Amino acid sequence: MWYHETAPLLYQRNRFRFPRRRVPSTTSWPSVRPFEPYTPHVEPLFRQIGASNARLLRHIGIHFPKEINSAKLFRNPPIFELLREYLQLLQLIRDTCQDLRTFELLDDSALGTQALQLRHASVAAKLCGALHDGGLKDMLSLERIVVVHIENDIDDEFEVFRNSLVPRVSDDTWSIELKKPPFQRLATRNLDKCYSKMPEAEE
Repeated sequence: MWYHETAPLLYQRNRFRFPRRRVPSTTSWPSVRPFEPYTPHVEPLFRQIGASNARLLRHIGIHFPKEINSAKLFRNPPIFELLREYLQLLQLIRDTCQDLRTFELLDDSALGTQALQLRHASVAAKLCGALHDGGLKDMLSLERIVVVHIENDIDDEFEVFRNSLVPRVSDDTWSIELKKPPFQRLATRNLDKCYSKMPEAEE
């Protein structure tokens, strides 16, 4: 009884950010290295909470795609096209979350965790366009599409990047934000210098 009363608040008010995973390859050629694109791990949660609860989700965050269709990237002019697995993911979110309000696209390419370096506004704009045409434009309930650029150092260069990217994105629904990563990796040497001093208790 309690769960059924609070479920709408749980799914409507919280932000759900999905990690990436590798999709198992279906290749039948043992001598060929399986191609396993990274896609956000969305479908398992939808199965776990059920379709009725998934419809309540209003805020979703996924990572920018790590790969795109390389066969078309080297054409003249290059074409930024999403992989089939990523297009299927956007279609799943569109069909399941019919009251989605906020869609976050997390860009951590500056931390070296992504093949596509989005620090260049022209590349980022083309990828945003591919995402928009690949499914975001069909999510009619969306009020905001937020590109969250994650980087250790906040500097003036980001403002140049942001100001260059904003005019290139599809419409006023898009916005660009900058955030630092949620944690910092510590060096394994001189660990005695890495511990934080606990604040003294007030008397």
